Amino acid sequence: CVKCYRQAKPRFDRSPSSTYNPVLCGSYECNDADCTVCIPGTPQEQCRYYFEYVDGSYSEGDIATETFTFLDTRATTSNNGKYSLDISYKNIIFGFQGQMRFGSAAKISGPTTKLAPNQAVNNEKVEGIPDDVFKFVEGERCGLLIDKGASVSVFPSIAFDLLTEKLKEKMDKEPVQDETKNYELCYDVKYYKREILPTIEIRFKDMIEAL
Repeated sequence: CVKCYRQAKPRFDRSPSSTYNPVLCGSYECNDADCTVCIPGTPQEQCRYYFEYVDGSYSEGDIATETFTFLDTRATTSNNGKYSLDISYKNIIFGFQGQMRFGSAAKISGPTTKLAPNQAVNNEKVEGIPDDVFKFVEGERCGLLIDKGASVSVFPSIAFDLLTEKLKEKMDKEPVQDETKNYELCYDVKYYKREILPTIEIRFKDMIEAL
């Protein structure tokens, strides 16, 4: 990766692993996965993935299988310092989109809900946003998409302008110029404490709490 985002945790090093195995093009695992990249006619090539987010950022890399081991920290240690109740799962595919859930979170359930007409900043509604701005219409490029992988939020101009005006009212200093020219509303954080920054909520109908 030439131009990557910064992350605090170390990246996975496959070189010392004896259980790491690449998924090959032409295999069931590669064909069954989403967003895979393979050159036609090369079944022995490494299966790769490419996934692009709404904001233009993307992730790409190899698809492989690996053994995942979970330590039972409640158990007493045995020989070689290993826990006596370690649980290992072999040949787990990783590298493309997926989730790992435990306990009660392993079952996805619950009602659906609609987006309420107005967002809120510090419990004050952002007035003036038309009700149909975020309305979903089947077959059309509209509605609201919550992308947990994207680093920024993107709004239609009419909603964005009203939201930023409300934010400016809550800030006691003028915005600073963004050197990258990618963002329209930036502030110098050294003048603010995190706990006094405005809170933005996106409210949903029929839901008690907001995001």
